Amino acid sequence: MEQPRHDADPAPVELPPPPPPQKKNGSFDRKGLIIVGALIAGAATIVGLVLTNFKDATVYAKGVDQLLAEKDRWVGRSVRVEGTLVQGTMKFQEKPCEYQFDAFKGGATIHIRYPSCIKPDTLRDDMPDVGVTAEGKLLANGEFQANNVLAKCPSKYDMKNGPKSPMVPAAPAAAGPANVTP
Repeated sequence: MEQPRHDADPAPVELPPPPPPQKKNGSFDRKGLIIVGALIAGAATIVGLVLTNFKDATVYAKGVDQLLAEKDRWVGRSVRVEGTLVQGTMKFQEKPCEYQFDAFKGGATIHIRYPSCIKPDTLRDDMPDVGVTAEGKLLANGEFQANNVLAKCPSKYDMKNGPKSPMVPAAPAAAGPANVTP
């Protein structure tokens, strides 16, 4: 018996996948190493810059007494000095513009020079107990050269003695429990 003939299309033939591209003399490896090396060098440069510049960016805060006790350590370095303004020491020089005043803390006093024509409004030596924070550098002669000055307004209320200013009313006395009879 004869087999019937089918005129149908033959089944598609699967071809093997093409071979991966050949590396030419390891050029891919060299390019990859160059890229990785450049990234490592860039990261090392950034870390180095951060570490060397971070030391100069750090500003320590010290009281007048602490700063003067460790004078040799702090000469020429950026530091904040904190103290209380000595009343009557504020002086202004017009040319060149500069404020000069003294601050004290812990029994030590320091002379502060602030080369600016403008000072904080609260930096006044006609008020008692004005807290001062000056940022700058301690000079070898013991003076402090400030590039920024902050003044804290003295408190107008003392909890023990009542208000320091007649503008601030005293707190009313606390009322005791009411006498209630049943």
